[in-house]
Amino acid sequence: MQCKVPILMLHSQEDAYSLPDAAQKLYDQCNCKKKIVWFEKGAHSQLRVNNVEAYDRAIGDFLSENFPNNNE
Repeated sequence: MQCKVPILMLHSQEDAYSLPDAAQKLYDQCNCKKKIVWFEKGAHSQLRVNNVEAYDRAIGDFLSENFPNNNE
């Protein structure tokens, strides 16, 4: 997969729609700066509901690491 910006993937081990193995394969194929954060609980599109602090922290950390001058 060709990409021009860093990619953050947030994924659950419980996701029945987008299986963890498929997410890992997609992640492995990305040839740019990337990060995957795995959550133990959370169905598809329910990650933040079950993990508010960890979810928000993962996004904040990713943005700070990859876009340090955009902290406004």
